[in-house]
Amino acid sequence: MPIRQLKIIILITLSAGLLLVLSFFYYQKHAWQHFVRDHQVIKISLKKHFFAPAQEKLVVEVVKSQPAIAQGLAGRSDLLTAQGQKIDGLLFVYPQASQLTFWMKEMQFPIDICWFNQAELISCERNASIPDENQAPETLSLYHSPTPANLVLETKPGKITHFSLAKLFFNSLY
Repeated sequence: MPIRQLKIIILITLSAGLLLVLSFFYYQKHAWQHFVRDHQVIKISLKKHFFAPAQEKLVVEVVKSQPAIAQGLAGRSDLLTAQGQKIDGLLFVYPQASQLTFWMKEMQFPIDICWFNQAELISCERNASIPDENQAPETLSLYHSPTPANLVLETKPGKITHFSLAKLFFNSLY
């Protein structure tokens, strides 16, 4: 085989390998959001960048449909899936970033609400408290994302401790 053909084959192989590696990185940061289903349990991690070690690893349930998003954790007595599986939080996935507003209607335990845009942590509302038993819905506190967000993570208060970790990464299906 002539040297020129060998160089072309090596170049094509290296290019395909690089494309495969870059696709994997993109999937872990962004594309996974399009493939997960409502109420699917996944593993995520929070870390500074893709190659950094994970500082926070969480098992979360995903909600994407409007009815599932509207229901959220309301009515649940603990962080459990409908099948009784223990989870660390509920991850709301929106198709595009926008100003989001959450409330604690029918919540039975306090939570932290963390806002993300394109996997970048924006901020967290710490210890959103449960409403009084007879509190009217119009008097409930509203929690707004400070800037547009497309992901919201609800966890028990204090579950996420490394707020300097600005990125959320998909690890695997559970």
